[in-house]
Amino acid sequence: MQFPERFESQPEYAFPRLRRLLAGITPGGPETPMSIGEPRHPLPAFVPEIIAAHAAAFGRYPPNEGTL
Repeated sequence: MQFPERFESQPEYAFPRLRRLLAGITPGGPETPMSIGEPRHPLPAFVPEIIAAHAAAFGRYPPNEGTL
């Protein structure tokens, strides 16, 4: 992929560099997931019910002073 010249001064993104640094290295144990926010368990039954009941409110940002 060819990027515009104005982006040439940007530093390289960390993950491609990390992949090159780790290429050929065999892990000494099981991999540790480093992702953030990926659900691993089903939602409790009450969560979809509450979301559905308040779906109309999801189109706005919360007020600066909070909602309580």
